[in-house]
Amino acid sequence: MKEVHEHVLLGTLNGRDLDAEVYVPEGAGPFGALLYIHGGAFCTLSPGHVRKLAMQFASSGFVVFNLNQSLAPERPFPRPVEDAIFAARWITQNAGRYGCDAKRLVLAGDSSGANLAAAAVAFLTGCKAPVIDEGELSEVSVDVSGLVLLYGVFDFQQRMSEPSTTVGTTEVMSNLAYLGPHFLQHHKNPLVSPILASSLAQFPATYLCSGSWDATLGQSLAMTRALADLDVPVTLSIVPGMDHEFLLAADKEPLAQAELQRILVWTSAR
Repeated sequence: MKEVHEHVLLGTLNGRDLDAEVYVPEGAGPFGALLYIHGGAFCTLSPGHVRKLAMQFASSGFVVFNLNQSLAPERPFPRPVEDAIFAARWITQNAGRYGCDAKRLVLAGDSSGANLAAAAVAFLTGCKAPVIDEGELSEVSVDVSGLVLLYGVFDFQQRMSEPSTTVGTTEVMSNLAYLGPHFLQHHKNPLVSPILASSLAQFPATYLCSGSWDATLGQSLAMTRALADLDVPVTLSIVPGMDHEFLLAADKEPLAQAELQRILVWTSAR
């Protein structure tokens, strides 16, 4: 890695300083830009939790912006979605500072981070949604060239009838903490369930992956079908015998390493 920048301030949104880690690869640019959004059921973890994975994208030729987004319950929906949208616009406006091409912007995320990445793309492609706080960059136009969704959640109504990845993540963290006590009224909001986005046909080429043992597998299957039905270029990879967040063990598990390499090859073509 040529450069690693911690706590890069992107701006202030809703009274909170929004920052990211930035990884600049070796070599001469211009590089692609990749906004990575970490998982944690909307409530936990940080950029540090996915640093090793995010740096793999940087090593393949992207300047990676590893976002430190808002976490529930202190900052519930729609704050994390607003952070992701603001970050994509900030990268577009500031790409030249890091030697990257704003026209080659990929959004990526794992688990709840995949939900936020898809929700941000839904909004940026013109989805009809309730008003949110867009901050000072509301006029910045963003071109998203690719979307990488790792074992994400895209339909909250469907998720209610599926098993949890761990006890309490669906009921307590994803619903009560993130959406609040009246969580059911938010389930059809496309910024919560991006599979319902009116702009789904305008999504960029999308790569989804899941382990065959992952409780969220049905979410990736449904999102793939929804995109394919609208002729959006979409790739789905289901890795046998793998469970949730398996790519974090790519340095120890050959199947995870092989899947990571497939993702990097796909992303490099965006």
